[in-house]
Amino acid sequence: MSNRCDTFSGAFVGAAIETQAVLLALLCHRLTVVCREVYPLSEPGLSGDARFEILRTVNEIQHRVSSQLAALLVGSVERYPDDALCKMLELEEHGGIPMVAKSLGWALRNSVQDAKRLNKL
Repeated sequence: MSNRCDTFSGAFVGAAIETQAVLLALLCHRLTVVCREVYPLSEPGLSGDARFEILRTVNEIQHRVSSQLAALLVGSVERYPDDALCKMLELEEHGGIPMVAKSLGWALRNSVQDAKRLNKL
């Protein structure tokens, strides 16, 4: 597994449901910040096609993460195994878009830091 996911996966895999839900909720919030990075004023050099690809990719990540969060909260067994979710968050799952990889790494690290700050880890 890549370094970007190690801290998140270390905190997530095998953790209590409440802890996993907190991590996923924090990650969902951080992913919205990632999308702000592609606003025209934030990254004026990006083409429209590049913006679309980044937003599409982050939307797919957000879809998987929020789906996992919902499944945890309702007690559904129809969800990704913990380690499979973390693997999906690796660069290879997102077409190798460097900006997404960098931003996703930031979101993963900060989600764990936020959970620690909130005494949820």
